[in-house]
Amino acid sequence: MVFMSVVISETGTKVIVKADDSGLEAVKNAIESDPILSQVLAPLLQQIEKDKQSLKDGANNLAEAASEQIRSYQEEYIRANGSIDTSLMVDTIFVEPDGENSYLVGATALSEYGFPYPVVVGGGSDPHEITGNPYLFWEGATHPVRSVMHPGTKAKPFVQPSLEAAKSDMDNMFNVEIMNNLGS
Repeated sequence: MVFMSVVISETGTKVIVKADDSGLEAVKNAIESDPILSQVLAPLLQQIEKDKQSLKDGANNLAEAASEQIRSYQEEYIRANGSIDTSLMVDTIFVEPDGENSYLVGATALSEYGFPYPVVVGGGSDPHEITGNPYLFWEGATHPVRSVMHPGTKAKPFVQPSLEAAKSDMDNMFNVEIMNNLGS
């Protein structure tokens, strides 16, 4: 049996796939507890060990495939919602291993001031004041100013929609990554 867990923190997602081999282990232990059965069913014991390893390998493959699918959907949603001035945010979406059968997916784009702007793109922002140090000036401004009121930013979610879209792919991924592996 395989269990999936997804933890969302701002724009980071952790995908964990756990393979439960307790049923196979119980059968193996029952056979091994009887010296005659363990000799007669030695080929079955070897197959159980292979199946346990295949289940473990399949769980890792599924975690990686699900993470890559989430990354792909995040890129798609960012492009679709018009959040691209540069490709910086899309270019910083990563998938990396984070332990056994565990992967992280996230966007690490930072503004020139070090603020993680995927948070603002995904969640939006309230109206707020921007102050200069000591003044602000931009192309087209008539003169420098100490501060301006920013009207806020409309949320353009990309993390949650990508997770929901990837969920619909899980049955197929499970069949490809786990069932085919056990069948070999």
